Amino acid sequence: MTRTPITVNAANRSDTPPSFANATLTTIDATLVTNGVSVTDFFSHSNPRVIITNTEASTKDITLRAGTMDQCVKSAIGNYTLNIPAGGQVVIDQIESARFLQSGGALHIDFETGHTGIIYATGTKRGIG
Repeated sequence: MTRTPITVNAANRSDTPPSFANATLTTIDATLVTNGVSVTDFFSHSNPRVIITNTEASTKDITLRAGTMDQCVKSAIGNYTLNIPAGGQVVIDQIESARFLQSGGALHIDFETGHTGIIYATGTKRGIG
């Protein structure tokens, strides 16, 4: 399965406070649900987070996929499933690369059939400036 790539909307470290007003929002539709997403550079940022909404009239599940990289010493714990209430949203942060790191620093997310809403990722560039 080829996952749909989503990139982190990164604020520069000099932004005070960081602004995500122009964050790229991705619509969760049937294609995205079928493919899943790869937040391509998730673990390459400071304070990364993913925001996912659910516009359905029922609770929907999302699944964070366990990592496949050699560094993923906690990947044996397995995938992690979250419930998003009807009309609600979740903010996913504090995610361990030791459990979820994929190739290229990515985070993989799958959606329950019928899920609709919005997904976007934010973070702060590492380093100076």
